[in-house]
Amino acid sequence: MAGQGIHIGIKILGMQKGVAKIQAAKREARKTRPLFDKAIIVLEQTHAKTFRMQGRPKWEQSKRAADQGGMTLHDTGRLRGSVTGHSRHAIREVRGNKLLFGTNLIYAPSHQYGYNPRGIPKRAFLGIYPDDIARLSDILSQDLDKRITVVTTVGG
Repeated sequence: MAGQGIHIGIKILGMQKGVAKIQAAKREARKTRPLFDKAIIVLEQTHAKTFRMQGRPKWEQSKRAADQGGMTLHDTGRLRGSVTGHSRHAIREVRGNKLLFGTNLIYAPSHQYGYNPRGIPKRAFLGIYPDDIARLSDILSQDLDKRITVVTTVGG
């Protein structure tokens, strides 16, 4: 019986179901909007903390704050509100897999980077710090784990 071999076939039961679950999990993982919605909340809280702490590192006190006994970059609240809330000046834009977060107030760059001609020192109010990154990473990871687990367990 030369030339004849043994043929073994393996049938994996449930393979199509498993592949479908993996594909559904991949589709779910690609949905950035739920992740970005959570990221926006964290970023707003992070920036509120920066304003409460008067900068990270601490900002040079403004003349107005010193004269009035107030807080730096808190005069009208417009700048703070544009990065910590939902004012009409807030930028919260999702473009594909990118999130744009910030403010469109015309004077914002003068405070963020400083403006020597007007004697405005740099007071960076936009930024992410290591503790913020860790918190954001944890929240996003938990969200993604939860959404993928739900997809892969549906249907047994």
